[in-house]
Amino acid sequence: MPKFNFFDASAPIYTRSRYLPPSKLNSCDIDNSMVSEGSILSGVRARGSIIGLRSRIDAGVDIDRSIIMGSDVFETIDEIRANIANGKPHIGIGQNVTISKAIIDKNVRIGNNVRLVNRENIENFDAPDGSYYIREGIIIVPKGGIIKDGTEI
Repeated sequence: MPKFNFFDASAPIYTRSRYLPPSKLNSCDIDNSMVSEGSILSGVRARGSIIGLRSRIDAGVDIDRSIIMGSDVFETIDEIRANIANGKPHIGIGQNVTISKAIIDKNVRIGNNVRLVNRENIENFDAPDGSYYIREGIIIVPKGGIIKDGTEI
């Protein structure tokens, strides 16, 4: 049993109904994790993580001990195509991304081939452009942040 149990009848946690579609999980390997409604995951491996509502996560993504807050809106296919044409990742997580010990706030855009792993084991850091922070070794990407293709932290 986890230290904090979301299913404890003596201390219930209530959510507001959003009437979102159920999540789509295609060729995923999810263990000891939770996936919220309205998410689309394709070829994702997640361990000990929480994936928030309306999360869009592409193939080849590995998430470990992280919280992905999700998004406030669904992007249409046309919006996603327009963003890609302008060199801007879609809301969510692109292909072949590794995320470990991170908190990814809402409406974040993470490009392809990104590694958010704190490879240098930094305890505290503020990126000069405000795109991410590290607190107590945990990478934090703030709401609406953009992490470009190929970034390694």
